[in-house]
Amino acid sequence: MLFSRSLLCVPGKQKICPLLQRRFLAVYTIGDGWTGALGTGSLDSFAAGHNDEDESDAPFLIYDGPVSAASAGWGHTTFTSNGSLFVTGRTHDLPTLLRLRRLPHFLRMYAVNSIIEKHREDANDNIEHFPSFSDTILSMLVQNDKEREEGWKLEKRLSVSSSPTVVDLPAGHRTMIAPSACEYSLDASAGLTALISQNGKVLSFGNNHYGQCGIGASSENVWSPTVLADLSSEFLHGDDLAEGDSITQVALGLQHGLALTSQGEIYAWGKGERGQLGIRGLTEDYLPVPKKVSHFRLPSEDGMQNWSDDAFITGISAGLNHSAARTNNNVVYVWGKNVAQPRDQKKIGQDSQTPIQVRGLPGNKDVLKVSCGSHHTAILLEDGSVYGFGLTADTAEPIFEAVMIMPAGSLDMPVQQFKSHFDRTTIIGKNGGQVIQLQFWSDSSLREHSAFTPAWIDHFSEPIKYVHRGWLHTVIVT
Repeated sequence: MLFSRSLLCVPGKQKICPLLQRRFLAVYTIGDGWTGALGTGSLDSFAAGHNDEDESDAPFLIYDGPVSAASAGWGHTTFTSNGSLFVTGRTHDLPTLLRLRRLPHFLRMYAVNSIIEKHREDANDNIEHFPSFSDTILSMLVQNDKEREEGWKLEKRLSVSSSPTVVDLPAGHRTMIAPSACEYSLDASAGLTALISQNGKVLSFGNNHYGQCGIGASSENVWSPTVLADLSSEFLHGDDLAEGDSITQVALGLQHGLALTSQGEIYAWGKGERGQLGIRGLTEDYLPVPKKVSHFRLPSEDGMQNWSDDAFITGISAGLNHSAARTNNNVVYVWGKNVAQPRDQKKIGQDSQTPIQVRGLPGNKDVLKVSCGSHHTAILLEDGSVYGFGLTADTAEPIFEAVMIMPAGSLDMPVQQFKSHFDRTTIIGKNGGQVIQLQFWSDSSLREHSAFTPAWIDHFSEPIKYVHRGWLHTVIVT
């Protein structure tokens, strides 16, 4: 398989892509900065490279220090360092973000700068004034519920930040530090962030209209990191964690969340109307408290439904409105929106409220990784081959049985990162010297050219540790 760019900047190209100063522990960003997610301190920042431009601008260095985990939400960036959590951008917002995106550039920039200015005002300033043009715009764009003074103070400090800001965690909680535990300890989505603390608890904050923070009730926002409803009997519909059990992985969809325990069990919460929670018999559109995913549907040749209730899960992932998991015996399950063959041929797919087994994978290869993009799922096998299913980049009809999208022999194994986001999967090879982005096409001839090296790699000489793609920006950790 051919890649469209070299992996490192060559001497002849140094004039147009100067190497950044070597920093082995740092966070960089590229893309559009009006959301604040680039973390440069300015909402006017822009660096080409996120949208597959032929040439990339030099990424912005926004943090210089050891980084344990990182993630990119729709409009914000988050990372952990030395036990602390950092955020920059719109951490609590999706509706306003979408409205702002539809505005002309000049009006959008006027609005976002006006929002920043308004948040800098004294919260206790009661001076009456006539509404200005900016006040009129803000009244249409900004959420109006400001009843809780403490919540408002937190929003002012965090929800529209433009540079990395430390978020206070509850007493007794610190972020993961050990490298072996950090890869799946932090995730960000659409105005939503979740992390696992060192004591194995999940903390979340952000939009909570559908209970996607999992704290036991829905609300407009959860302003500060709050412990997940503790999976305890304190909540009527919750499920107890076994004594000594802890959370090892967390994954966020558009408006739902998943957590994996050390005993191989999945808990799900948030919006579930398309089946993305995997809860059999769920009658509500959302679930504000974590509940155990306990019914896994097995393949059937006679049409009868067979179930497994003892699947030991070793990996989880969440797309916009679907979820996936792999087991210790190399079975991959998927559930949610349009993941099943439709009974009605007029439909492109059918939702599944319970996990169903993915077909099409070779039976003699171990499954190493499973990762969900917006509407597709990618699977890494032990020989370095990559399979995919779901919606492709060139058609609106999903593929239900996994197909090979990258043959064995292309990746430097073992890979350091395998992460799907939006329309692609980023793969970082052994020791961080290989960075490949892989798109999913339905046309088999196009798949031969689906892998490419992003242009921004030319600016780095040090190994890459993590890459995370948000809606309008990319986060790179060295």
